[in-house]
Amino acid sequence: MRMIAPFSVIIALTLPAALAAESYSMNGTGKAQSSATTHEVAEGHMLISAQSEYTSIEAEDENNPLNGATGPCFGAMEIVDGSLSGGGRCLYTDQTGDMAVLSWTAESMTEDGANAGSWELTGGSGKYEGGSGGGSYSVATDQSSGSQTNTVTGEISLP
Repeated sequence: MRMIAPFSVIIALTLPAALAAESYSMNGTGKAQSSATTHEVAEGHMLISAQSEYTSIEAEDENNPLNGATGPCFGAMEIVDGSLSGGGRCLYTDQTGDMAVLSWTAESMTEDGANAGSWELTGGSGKYEGGSGGGSYSVATDQSSGSQTNTVTGEISLP
């Protein structure tokens, strides 16, 4: 009987925090201006150093705190005989000044040449500290202008 009491106290203290977490759909698009440096290693093998400056994140969920967020994404990718791999980080600042850190992993190229993969919220400041979530992305780049459109799906949960 005495063992039950400490567990009851732990549950009573942690339950309100678990119930307070809010989830937001990340389905939507991001607009960015990109630049990249391509290093030819050998025929069919190249390394790409990429950076994008996001000017707007627009989630379908109008309550998503990342709506209107801006900031840089950067990383490196490798293409070997048409297979894409790589990854990087994004640092988005929302309209209240809180920052979200996301990691991205390049996994494939679509038939139209878009970079596709997965992303994960790894933390941040303010409301994003202790946050989690993830999903997938497909980013298409207009090679002549550097303009990017990133189509994102997934969800984030914030404490």
